[in-house]
Amino acid sequence: MEIEIAEIITKHKLPILRSDDLDYDKELKTVFEIWRGAKKLSIYFYETETTLLRVWGPHIHDEMSEHDLTKATDVQSHIEWLIGG
Repeated sequence: MEIEIAEIITKHKLPILRSDDLDYDKELKTVFEIWRGAKKLSIYFYETETTLLRVWGPHIHDEMSEHDLTKATDVQSHIEWLIGG
């Protein structure tokens, strides 16, 4: 799913910060981070699941939300949120 999500992101001409050197969590393979203004998407690719975190401010309880991605196209609505108003 990692390659498919990267292709969707690059279609929107968004830069991706990719981290592969993640020694602190053996199950976590890769992290993508994408910014636009104050908004950020972090996508965590684990061995058995993929999780997305939306961030639009510093407050963890009311300015962040977590979403499970079951297929690559699930990321599309999150990218629309990121590039939208």
